[in-house]
Amino acid sequence: MNIKIRLSIFAAALAVILAPAHATTIDPSNYDYSMTIRPGSGKVTSTLSGFPLLVRLSAARQPWFNPADCGTNGADLRFALADGTLLAHEIDTWSESGESVVWVNVPTLTASTEIKAYWGVKDSSLAPAVTASDTWSDYIAVYHLGEGDKYAYDSSANGYTATNAAAVSLGVNPPVGNCAN
Repeated sequence: MNIKIRLSIFAAALAVILAPAHATTIDPSNYDYSMTIRPGSGKVTSTLSGFPLLVRLSAARQPWFNPADCGTNGADLRFALADGTLLAHEIDTWSESGESVVWVNVPTLTASTEIKAYWGVKDSSLAPAVTASDTWSDYIAVYHLGEGDKYAYDSSANGYTATNAAAVSLGVNPPVGNCAN
């Protein structure tokens, strides 16, 4: 009996240590709209940890999604796990009429992972804060290369802005987001 008590105390202490101290949850009732996002069939074949997932949002891809229902530049867009745990995300490009590109940091990505997107916040004071650089917390530097000027800005929290050595212009039809020539 004494062994079980010790194990239970150890398990409880371990659960407290492993629980994220800063986990924020979303209240779905504070949003007018939501949708479930799952990886495409056969697209994820192993388990990935801390993986920024590319989410493409447009009325053409998701007929029920209307960018006009979001705050300015997607400001009220939030992502969460099925249990409501808030996920860090960065809006790479926002389009009111076309496709928006968003990177969502998913702690563990498997073929069966489901995340929820929420937008159309009813009370902005209740929307949990999101820091875009938290999406890239395990990265030294992240460059999207869509600025089209003399700098390439780092999306990580490290702030390693790069200076282009030559003239830069925006590329055409990149596979993701924008690009530079």
